Amino acid sequence: MIRCHIPTLSYYEPNGGSNFFDPRKLKEALSNILVPFYPKLEVMDQFIGDFTHNSQVSTLVPKVDYSGGISSYPLLVLQVTAFKCGGVCVGVGLHHTLADGTSALHFINSWADTTRGFSPRVAPFMDRTLLRARVPPTPTFHRVEYDPSPPMNITTSHSDQSQSDNLRPSSVSIFKLTADQLNILKAKSNIENADDTMKYSTYNVITAHLWRCISKARGLSNDQATKLYISIDGQSRLKPPLPPGYFGNVIFHATPIARAGDLLFEPFTETIKRIHKLLKHTNDEYLR
Repeated sequence: MIRCHIPTLSYYEPNGGSNFFDPRKLKEALSNILVPFYPKLEVMDQFIGDFTHNSQVSTLVPKVDYSGGISSYPLLVLQVTAFKCGGVCVGVGLHHTLADGTSALHFINSWADTTRGFSPRVAPFMDRTLLRARVPPTPTFHRVEYDPSPPMNITTSHSDQSQSDNLRPSSVSIFKLTADQLNILKAKSNIENADDTMKYSTYNVITAHLWRCISKARGLSNDQATKLYISIDGQSRLKPPLPPGYFGNVIFHATPIARAGDLLFEPFTETIKRIHKLLKHTNDEYLR
């Protein structure tokens, strides 16, 4: 599990109202909604001027000092930033051990309802014993997701140099997948799977495509094992499902493993099937 705060930013255009994002009302509503949610809190109000450079995005969520150990971390940090144009940004950092994305959104929506004078639509359910381990422990499956990552082979398919000679600086890029490109991928999977009535989800198709592309871009040798980490929301997979409003982290992981050569040369549908089969078997019995 990621042991840090997951930052999210929400931007709002001015509506012309005199009480648009009134700090007093926001703090008052926050104090009220923390009664049922009761996380520890650090609130920072910051009003800045011009906002013209992407490097300033990180200033829109309060920074957390992680040097003191996990017991010293605030569970929630919030920051409201006003812009010269009249718009507002709400920056939220919720510790991922405390809550997953569903629970974080539940808290923010409840805060928003309270600020507008309404009662939260769904009350938080705080009983964590629903996810308590069985007594005595009864492990049934080998949990591949907790095994170490596969070791890197010495050489790659594009070079005979050692691994250390092939390390390159990391870079970050954003790739946009259009609706037309997605339809092409789906059509390809349908053609290759013409004899099977199974229709695979968009998630299966995109994940399989990314796994293959990343393996190719890394220039891995054909016999290099690769491990794909897939985050799974356990809320609906557990039997019985957790109550509405359950507040906590119910994220699990599924991790298919395949050799790079198999991913690159097998039919696209076979890669999709690897992911589909694993997700299908990540059920209540496996999660518990």
